[in-house]
Amino acid sequence: MDMPSEYLVTPTWEEFEDWKLRGWEIPSSVCCIIRATNNKGKVKEYVYQKAHAAENRIQQLIAEDAEFTVCTDNELRHVSPVKFNEPN
Repeated sequence: MDMPSEYLVTPTWEEFEDWKLRGWEIPSSVCCIIRATNNKGKVKEYVYQKAHAAENRIQQLIAEDAEFTVCTDNELRHVSPVKFNEPN
């Protein structure tokens, strides 16, 4: 409380966003992390070292209409199934 405000660094929103929202790191041995939520709300996480194995899991999750997030060392993507209104 007694510290002068010039000693406290206040980041801009862009700096904060880059640091907290885009600042994730995964080990170099990990190609991809997938976190999926099934239709019952249960969350399961999958960690892959090989891209083809992650691609197979993604295809399976799409077939199951699961909601999931994919994290690589440079991207973070959220995928949700598209629900179309059924005619009455």
